[in-house]
Amino acid sequence: MSAGHVTEHRGGPTAYSARAAGCVCVGVLSPVHKKEGSVVERSRDWFRQAEHDLAKARLDRQWQYFEWACFTAHQAAEKALKAVYYARHGEARGHGVRELLLSLGLPVDDALLSQATSLDRFYIPTRYPNGLPTGVPHDYFSQDDAVTAIAAAEAILAWCQGYLSGH
Repeated sequence: MSAGHVTEHRGGPTAYSARAAGCVCVGVLSPVHKKEGSVVERSRDWFRQAEHDLAKARLDRQWQYFEWACFTAHQAAEKALKAVYYARHGEARGHGVRELLLSLGLPVDDALLSQATSLDRFYIPTRYPNGLPTGVPHDYFSQDDAVTAIAAAEAILAWCQGYLSGH
């Protein structure tokens, strides 16, 4: 599979797969689980958790756990985008922030797409030594990385909040 966005049709709604940061992420925009004939609305829950994760990323930066600040910023952006999927009566699977953003099919500017791409670089190597040539993640990630990741997550959360406020 080549890097980038690949669309696969699996007999259902929109499906995608992507190779990001050495892993393959696959997701599907499909109806969420129904409860007594109605769609369970969980978008606010996902967005609230995204906000909480972003607050934790800021604490990780403050406490100089820069690798965790980067990863938690990624998680905040991922969860905020999944909130948008839920608001659109779908459910997303996968962890690629860039692919989640693209697969929504909503207008996205290049700057936001670039920030999403930068966050995907923090998904694996911030947590696992085997994602790096030698050493441990703590040796590789700096305060600058954490600041960049948090700023990217803030931008994605703001974009998602704008969508959620209008729907």
